[in-house]
Amino acid sequence: SLPGDRLFQMRTKAGGLKPMAEEHVREYLAPFGLTPKSFRTYHASRLTAERLAKLGPPASEKEAKKNIASVVQSVSQELGNTPAVCRSSYINPAILDAYVKGELHV
Repeated sequence: SLPGDRLFQMRTKAGGLKPMAEEHVREYLAPFGLTPKSFRTYHASRLTAERLAKLGPPASEKEAKKNIASVVQSVSQELGNTPAVCRSSYINPAILDAYVKGELHV
């Protein structure tokens, strides 16, 4: 609920905002079995699922591949990664499989 663009920040004793160092974020998240990468993975997977579902079931395998490539490209731009890195490191492959099989719906 704090203002600003930083996801992890804290309010100082003086009332200002201070970005949290990565090691503090990792230390806080560790007991929950999470890392900062968990948030990027969730975000990329959610965006991919939403965008593919909006396209509806593919009519063919060729259309599925084309739609997946387009969505992965748009998600990778939003994350600031290449499509290859985004697909291999951040998008849950089960989402792509479900789309190809026509099992991903809005």
